[in-house]
Amino acid sequence: MRQPDYKMIQGGNIQVPMNPQLAGASGRGLARLGSTLAGVGVEASAILQKVKKADEDGKLIDAEEEWENSYAEYQKKMAITRNSPLEWQTGWEKNSQKLRHSIDNMEGSKEFKNNLRLRFTRWDGNVNRSIGRSATNTSFSNTANSYAAKYDRAQSQNNTELMLQTAQEATTLGYWPESRLYEAETAAKKLSITNEQTHGMQTDAFETFEEIETNKWGEDKYTHQRKVAKYRPALNAARRQIVDDAVNGVISGGISTPEDLEKEEYENLLPVQKEKIATFMKKFHDQKHKEWVASPEQQAIISSKVQDGIYNFQPNGEDSDMGYADVKMWINQLNPSAYKDEMQKALDSKQDGKMAEIKTIKDWGKAQINRNRKNALDRVAKPKVVKKTLFDYLEDGFLRNEQNLKDLGFSKGDVKNIMNAKVDRGANIKGDDARSTYSVQLGMFRDVYQSREDLSAGSDFQREMARTMMTGNLNTVLRESDDPATLLQFDEEQDRIHKMYGDLESEYNNHIKTHPKADKENVEEWLKDNNLYIESTIERNPVINPRPGTENANYQNKVFVDESLGAANVRHNNPAAAYPRKQDEKYGIEGYGVIGGGHRIGKFPTPIHGAAANFELFADNYVNMTFKAAMKKWRGKASPVPSGYSASDVIGEDFLNDPDQAIDFFKKMALHESPNFKGMSDGDWRSAWNMWKQNA
Repeated sequence: MRQPDYKMIQGGNIQVPMNPQLAGASGRGLARLGSTLAGVGVEASAILQKVKKADEDGKLIDAEEEWENSYAEYQKKMAITRNSPLEWQTGWEKNSQKLRHSIDNMEGSKEFKNNLRLRFTRWDGNVNRSIGRSATNTSFSNTANSYAAKYDRAQSQNNTELMLQTAQEATTLGYWPESRLYEAETAAKKLSITNEQTHGMQTDAFETFEEIETNKWGEDKYTHQRKVAKYRPALNAARRQIVDDAVNGVISGGISTPEDLEKEEYENLLPVQKEKIATFMKKFHDQKHKEWVASPEQQAIISSKVQDGIYNFQPNGEDSDMGYADVKMWINQLNPSAYKDEMQKALDSKQDGKMAEIKTIKDWGKAQINRNRKNALDRVAKPKVVKKTLFDYLEDGFLRNEQNLKDLGFSKGDVKNIMNAKVDRGANIKGDDARSTYSVQLGMFRDVYQSREDLSAGSDFQREMARTMMTGNLNTVLRESDDPATLLQFDEEQDRIHKMYGDLESEYNNHIKTHPKADKENVEEWLKDNNLYIESTIERNPVINPRPGTENANYQNKVFVDESLGAANVRHNNPAAAYPRKQDEKYGIEGYGVIGGGHRIGKFPTPIHGAAANFELFADNYVNMTFKAAMKKWRGKASPVPSGYSASDVIGEDFLNDPDQAIDFFKKMALHESPNFKGMSDGDWRSAWNMWKQNA
C-alpha cells in the first residue's frame, strides 16, 4: 500500500514529510524521530517543534556565514580593482543573485525560507550601501591621488606654477583639504627659492652665494645654514675655475703684472690666492728660478708636494684650506712629461668628487707611500700662527666707528641702536663685560641687517666683517699670519721630507718598471726595505668625496684594524667612537671593529667621514635630552659631560646647527675617547660639519 506523502504527528500541529522520496535529510530524520516517539507512546509534537526550530536556526546561521564569506571574497576583488570602483556594485549584483538562488534550493518550510529571504534582503541592502560608500570614497581617493601624481610630476620638473595650479584645483573641487593646499604652497615657495638660488649659482656664483649667506630670502635658521653648506662647494668650484684661468693667464702671458690680477674677472680670488699667483708669476718669468725648479732635486720636492696636495685636497673644504691653487701651480712647475699629465688628471678627478680607487698592487704601494708621507709631514712642528678673530676686530673699534655702519647702508636710527646696545644686567650672560657687550651688539646688528636699502653696500672688508658677524661668532678667525722665524724652519723641514719622498716615489716607479709582475709580497718587501710603515689592510685612498658613495659601504662588515695605529677612535676614523648603523653608509662606512667589552665601533674611510656620521647620529637621537642623559646613552654608562656644557641643560634642536658650537662639542667628545686625539685640523672639522649638512 502506498505510503502517504505527509502525516500529522500526534498532537495535530506538526506536519512532517513521510515519503522518503520527497523528504530531504532533515525531513527524513524528523519522520523517523516522530515514528519512533509515537511507537513508544510519547507525545511527539512539542519535541519535534523544538528540534525543527533548532535545525532551521542552524541553517540560518550557516547561510549568514556563507553570505559573509562571499562578501569577504568580493572585498578582496574590490581591493585589487581599486581603479574601477564604479563597477563594484554591478559585480556584486551577480554575487547577490547566486546567493538568492541558493536560498530557493535550500530545504525547509515555507515559513523558514521566507524568513531567510527577508534576512538576506536586509543584509544585502547593508552590503550594497557599504559597497556604494566604498566606491564613492575610492573614486574620490583615486582622483585625489591622480592630482597628487600630477603635483609630484610638476615638483620633479621644478615647475612651481603647475604645482600651485594643481593644488588649487584639487582643493577647489574638494579632493584635497585646505591644509594640503597650504603645504603645497609652502613647498612651491621653497622650491621657487631653491630654483632661483641654483640658477644664480650657475650664472653668478659669488653674488648669489653672498645673498644666500646673508639670508636674502629670509629662510629659517636651519634651512639657511643647510643652504650655505649645500652651495659652498659650487662657490669653491667657481673660485677654482678662476684660479685655473689666472694660472693659465700667467703661462700664456695674459697676466704679466700683479695689477693684472686686480681686473674684474679676478676680483673673486681670495687675497691669499692672489698673493700665491703673484709669487708664481714672478718665479715663472725668472729664468734662473725656472732653471732651479727644473733641477732633479727640486723636481723631486715638487713631485712629492703634488702627490701630497692631491691626496689631501678637499673639494668641499673651507676656502682657506682647499689647497687647490697650491697644487695647480706645483703641477705647472713639473717638467713636461706623461707624469705631469697624469697628475693634472688626478687633480681634475679629485675636484669632480671621484674616489681614487686602489685597483692594482702598484696603486696600493703608492697609497702606502702617501700615508707615510702624510704622517711624516703631520709630525713637523707647525709654525707659530698669529690669529685675528672677530673679537679682536671689534676690540679695534669696528662697531665703535660710526662710518663703518653707515658705509654698510644702515640708517641713522639703526647705527645708533647698534652702537648703544648694552647688556641687560638682569640677564644671565656669561663672559667678561666686553664680550657680553659685543654679543648684544651682534644681536642688534643681525636683527636690522636685512632692513638696509642697499644690501651690497660697503667695502670688501666691511662686507667681509658683516658676513662674519651674520654667520660666525666672536671666536671666528678672519686673518692668520705665520711667525717668520718658525715658518722658515717649518718650510725647510717640509722640503726635506718632500725631497726624501719624491726620491722614494721615483725609486718605487723604477722598481715597478723592473718588476712588472710584482705581487703584494714583493711590494711589501720593498716598502719595508725603505723603512715605510705598512697598513694591515688594502683599502681605498681616503679622499673626501662631495657625496660619499655607498657602493662599497657596509655597516655590517666586520673589519680588523691594527691596534698599533692608535686609540680605537683614531684607528677607526670615528672621533666620538660611535656604534655603526645603516644610516652611516651614506658616509662610506667600511664596517665595524670590536673593541673592549665586546663593543662595536664603526670604521670610516677618513676621520671627516666619521665625524660627519657622528654629527648626524647625535642630531637624530639626542635632541631634547639633558647633556648628562645624552652622555650616558652615548657611552653606555654614567659619564662626564664635556667641559663648558651643563649636565642639566637640555640639548635643543638647533644645538648642532651652530658649526662652531657643534665642532667644539665633538672635539671634546673625541678627546674623551683618546686624550691625545690630534687626527683632525680645524678645517677637517668644518669639512665634516659641511658634509653632514649636505647629506642630512
